[in-house]
Amino acid sequence: MIALLRHYREGPVPVKHISKKEKISIDYIEQLFIRFKRCGLVRSVRGCKGGFLLARTPSDISIGDILRCAGESIALTPCILADKKGCYNCPLCGRCEAQRFFEEITIRLREMIESKSLLSLFDGPLNREVEPLPSGEALSLQSEHQRIKREGMNRRR
Repeated sequence: MIALLRHYREGPVPVKHISKKEKISIDYIEQLFIRFKRCGLVRSVRGCKGGFLLARTPSDISIGDILRCAGESIALTPCILADKKGCYNCPLCGRCEAQRFFEEITIRLREMIESKSLLSLFDGPLNREVEPLPSGEALSLQSEHQRIKREGMNRRR
């Protein structure tokens, strides 16, 4: 998802490119993107210039959306993935002093993950939504950052 963020508004990103850059197998990326597509996080474009794009703006995709869609849990211990009895095959069920502590941490972690957007993971100094140019020209977060930097240098002169 970060690879798609880096190329936001530049067009589809080929799986081969993501695989090479992120050092992740093509098969694994395709499996993830099938899930992400079902969840409405990405969309695909077929053809020789095809690949994947974000289906929503980076600020509208939470880290929680991504983790849920990928089937990942944020529970710190198996007992937090409680069944109806409140435990997950734990011999200390009902008498564990640490369970409540880990439940509280998991709740706070979940709140943080839900409040953070994909855009908040952007590595660069520009951590805001980029508006499309009136001309309809494709614009990435990186190119927008470079434009802002140039404008700042021109103002100093």
